[in-house]
Amino acid sequence: RYGILRKDTSFGSNLLRAVLRPESRSALRGPNGIHLVLFRQAAGRAACNSGVDASWRRVPCRALPLELHSWNLKASVWRSSKHFERYVMKKIILFILLGFIAFIGFRLFFSAPEIRNTNPSGENIICFGDSLTYGTGATKKGMDYPSQLARMINRPVINAGVPGDTTATALKRLEKDVLTRSPRIVLITLGGNDLKNRVPREKTFDNLRTIVQSIQDAGALVIVAGIDMPFWDRGFGNAYEDLCDELGALLIPNIFKGIMGKRHLMSDPIHPNDAGYALFAQKFYEGIRPYL
Repeated sequence: RYGILRKDTSFGSNLLRAVLRPESRSALRGPNGIHLVLFRQAAGRAACNSGVDASWRRVPCRALPLELHSWNLKASVWRSSKHFERYVMKKIILFILLGFIAFIGFRLFFSAPEIRNTNPSGENIICFGDSLTYGTGATKKGMDYPSQLARMINRPVINAGVPGDTTATALKRLEKDVLTRSPRIVLITLGGNDLKNRVPREKTFDNLRTIVQSIQDAGALVIVAGIDMPFWDRGFGNAYEDLCDELGALLIPNIFKGIMGKRHLMSDPIHPNDAGYALFAQKFYEGIRPYL
C-alpha cells in the first residue's frame, strides 16, 4: 500500500502531512475519523530530500517513520493553518460573549441591595441597643464603643443602650430614645438577649424589622450589627442578612468576628473589654464613614 507525503508549508517548513490513498486509509483510520499524521523534523527532512520532487513523494506505507504523533480528528481534517486560526477565533469570541452574558445576568439578579437613606436628614448619631451598646465589661466610663466611636469621628454620639434589652423591650422605648432625638445615623446592636432567652427567631426579627423601618421612615440611615455563632445561633446570622437585604439597611455581618473567644479582648464570655469595644467602634466607623 502506498501513501503520498506532501510538505505543507502552511503548518511550518518542518511539518509533513500524510494523505493516504483511498484503498489504504483504513490503515490509519480511528473510531471517530481520520488521523492527521505529523512527522518529526528529522524524519520530514529525510523524506523531502530523498526524491526528485521535494514537495510530493510516493512512498510505501510500511516505510513511514515510526516516530510520528497522531491526533484522532473527526471526519474533517484541518487543511491549513487559516482554518485553525478561524476556529480558535470563533471559540474566543464565543467565550467572551458567554462571559458578558453571565456578567449582565449576575448584575441583574444578584446585585447588591440598594441602601436606604444614604443622604440622611436628621442631626444625631445614636447607638441603640443592649449591654453591648451600654458598655458592660468596659473598665470605666468612656470606654464603651459609642464613646470610642465619638473620638474617632470627632463628633458627639448618643449612647442609648440598656443592659438586658431584647428586641421587644427596645421596641417599647424606640420613640423616646431614638425617634424624638432627630436621628441621622442609628447603629443597632440587638438580638443577643433574644438568642440567649430563646425567643423565637421569627418574633425577634419581626420586632427588629419594625424598629429598622420606623427609624428609616424618620429619614435616618440604619446600620445593624449581626451576631453569627455557628451551631447555636438558631439561624440568627442568616436572618440578619436577609432582614438588611429586604429593608436596605447596612449590615456588619458578625460584630464578634475576631473578638469572641479571645481573652485579651473579652471581659467575660459574652462582653468585650476596652480593647474589644475599640474593635466594635472601628467596625462601625468603617461602616458609617462614607455617610458622615
